[in-house]
Amino acid sequence: MATVESLPAQEKIENATTGKWTIALRRFASLSLSTLVVLFVLRMLEWIWNGVSHQFPQEGFIFFLNIIVNDFVFFCKMSLILLVVFALFCFVSLRVATIVYRVLAVLAILGYLMLIQYFNSTLVPLGADLYGYSWNEIKLTVGASGKLNIWTVLLLIIFVAGIVFGLLWMGKKIRP
Repeated sequence: MATVESLPAQEKIENATTGKWTIALRRFASLSLSTLVVLFVLRMLEWIWNGVSHQFPQEGFIFFLNIIVNDFVFFCKMSLILLVVFALFCFVSLRVATIVYRVLAVLAILGYLMLIQYFNSTLVPLGADLYGYSWNEIKLTVGASGKLNIWTVLLLIIFVAGIVFGLLWMGKKIRP
């Protein structure tokens, strides 16, 4: 077996590059799995919150399985986009790529929390039609519901802090 000293320069470069991308993909997998766990926990909390606030669906288990499958499909699409962004930033630095991933994941989860609040306030799911509304119209609708107050904002800040902490903690604990 050849030692590192006896390998030609091209093979040394290839081994270093392969090792760098292996580390980067393992980091991405760790970040993605921690994001999946956070999304799953938020979905469970949303389901309980809406059930207690309004009413649980008739066939709760089947409904819950359906939303978990839909969330997993959403997660896969989001991960594909984040993988491309992560890979591009890996050319700069693995640390920069990790920070960019975490910022984008927190922003996506924050958007998800806003959609949860919107649905709980209006009982209208907001999906693709979101693009048809202006930011002012969304703020007006949520504000008119009377549920956007200091407690809601404080709860949102606590959730964001919990999400950031959860992503950081789980990102260190989950090692594929």
